[in-house]
Amino acid sequence: MRPALARLAAACMALVALAGAAPASPTITVPPGPFVAEGLAPAQTGRGWLVGGVLTGTILQLGDGPARTVFQVTDPDLGVYNLLADPRRHVLWASAAPRPGHTAASKLLEIDWRTGRLLAEHLGPPEAKSSFGDLMLGADGSLYVSDSGDGRLLRLAPGAQALEVVSHGVFRSPQGLARAPGRALIVADYVRGLFVLGADGAVAPLPLPDGRPLTGIDGLLVDGRDLIAVQNGREPNQVLALRLDAGRRRILKVTTLAEGPPFEQPTGIALRGGRLAVVAHSQWEGVADGGAFQPGTGPAEIRLLPLP
Repeated sequence: MRPALARLAAACMALVALAGAAPASPTITVPPGPFVAEGLAPAQTGRGWLVGGVLTGTILQLGDGPARTVFQVTDPDLGVYNLLADPRRHVLWASAAPRPGHTAASKLLEIDWRTGRLLAEHLGPPEAKSSFGDLMLGADGSLYVSDSGDGRLLRLAPGAQALEVVSHGVFRSPQGLARAPGRALIVADYVRGLFVLGADGAVAPLPLPDGRPLTGIDGLLVDGRDLIAVQNGREPNQVLALRLDAGRRRILKVTTLAEGPPFEQPTGIALRGGRLAVVAHSQWEGVADGGAFQPGTGPAEIRLLPLP
């Protein structure tokens, strides 16, 4: 989540009244210091997790021994925002976008999941405001990227080298992406709510059961009939399970998986073996205007939650 969104999140009022406290959960702590955790993915070996650092431009492996760096972005203006493992191709995808206070062209990085070696860099259409974020793998192997800087959704088709625009001018701040039946996508527009984007470009809202929009959603993924969503645009911050109908066109039920401290500015999520990993404390509250990092900000944390 960008600094502007962090300020918006702090100002948002509650949109849905859901009771419950954050359950006790296993914690994985990122080494202290400026990091700002966004993306998560399972490590290729062991039981660890990979986490991307916005301020460091690194991908760390945590949770199965001492923390170690598996990848470092070479451009000092870029940070790592989101991660997605593609087991079929043994690829780890990473979105690299400007660090707070910096300007640079965003890139989609294709990394060998086993070795951490950079395989390729993919660029989108020229756009000074681009800020690549969340990632999703389509049924045909296409890789989708949300671009919150210019309100676009981009796609890297199998075998392609450059990203193409699939939606522009529809969403204001696209964040999390999830797969819907067919070639449809579920898109979290941070300021407008959840939407289903059809293969034909048609857009339909995906509101709460009472018809209200669900704004402030960052991380998003599908697990069977549940849409798991990280909501950091309201207080208290929440991790929600949204039960969908068979066509993934309606929300039938909302369950709170975690709420409030220690979930402070949570961001990325990932699944492995029936366990949900969430960046519970991202450190975004420690980033000031211009990108300066505030001393005294606690370390970033990952929490593991059972699935509903």
